[in-house]
Amino acid sequence: MASVASNRLEQPLPSKLAKEPLLEAVCQLNVGSSVELQNLLPGVMFSQFPSEVSAIEPLPAMQLPAELRGLDQAIAEAWLLRFQWRGFSVLVSPHQVAVTTPIPYPGWNSYKSAIATLFKTVLTLPVVNSVERLSVKYTNLIEGGAPEDRVSQLDFDLRIGGLNLSRKSIFVRAESELDGCANILEIAGDVTVQVARPQMTKNGLLVAVDTIQKDASNFPCSLFVEDLDRKLDAIRLTNKKVFFSSLTAESIKSMGPTYE
Repeated sequence: MASVASNRLEQPLPSKLAKEPLLEAVCQLNVGSSVELQNLLPGVMFSQFPSEVSAIEPLPAMQLPAELRGLDQAIAEAWLLRFQWRGFSVLVSPHQVAVTTPIPYPGWNSYKSAIATLFKTVLTLPVVNSVERLSVKYTNLIEGGAPEDRVSQLDFDLRIGGLNLSRKSIFVRAESELDGCANILEIAGDVTVQVARPQMTKNGLLVAVDTIQKDASNFPCSLFVEDLDRKLDAIRLTNKKVFFSSLTAESIKSMGPTYE
């Protein structure tokens, strides 16, 4: 079984899909900073990219007093601001920044360029002293087929004793290590989502992969900036490996893959 799993992870990966299942991609950077980023980053971005920043929007957690936000860790790092930049949405919290991609997906090269430029801007701020986390999460919705049959699109089997488990209402969250990254895989068998562009409702099998680089914790900013492009490519490659290795060959083929 180990060799079979290894072969699945080493299979060629598509460079493009004709039928793109992506709902959302989020690349996130957590840093150590002596000043909360929501109080600094918008001004820096306006200064460096005056014609490219728009639609700065405070998010609900921003309405809470800072003292109250600090009482709960989950609230303390809730997103406080969102703004548009170069066609991407940027989220900001006291010590986190994230870039989310628009749909239709512009491709990794375009997405990576925006991520690298923004993260390097953050990491060269004098108040930022360390990197605590680098992660990328791709959330996909695979449409088609009856709800109870959708799990068959995954290279997946689940059995608990002699129980007859429903394949329609399945929800799985599992963690795995690969290429020096922690990977959180979430699967939901029957999900309905609202899509903004074009505005419509979609239903299908949800497959989300959150890949976290394990060696990013407390990394000096200067060294991290020098190696950022390679790190982004590496974490994206690992994320793709986990996603495509979770699918059957028939499922990948149905998406119209192109290989380079």
